[in-house]
Amino acid sequence: MNSLYGRFGLKNTLQEFNLLDKDEIENFLHNKENCKDILEFDDTNKAFVIIDKLVNSLNSSLPVVSAVTAYARMRMAPILLDDSIKVLYTDTESYCIEGDLELLYNGKYKHLLHDNLGGLKLETIFQS
Repeated sequence: MNSLYGRFGLKNTLQEFNLLDKDEIENFLHNKENCKDILEFDDTNKAFVIIDKLVNSLNSSLPVVSAVTAYARMRMAPILLDDSIKVLYTDTESYCIEGDLELLYNGKYKHLLHDNLGGLKLETIFQS
């Protein structure tokens, strides 16, 4: 849902970041509109100038995003619905469980543990 909702609310504005010498900023902004912010770095002669740029198309496809998100939910559903696995947290593309997925339920989900597309990758282990 996060990706789907995000695509509905996507703005057609991108930000351009420019690292400039502080004495170049005025010349740079002379022909630019939509200056959002200027972030100056202490103890240097540099600053970031952030400009909002309007674009006609972001090349995003709502049907593709919806299909990818739906497929991810289908792949995640067996573990989320398995009563023997305590799911602590989940979002669109990940979840956090209590225990070791490789050992849970007699290794039923061991085949999902790989780094390829569609696999589950162990990112971290939390100790209490």
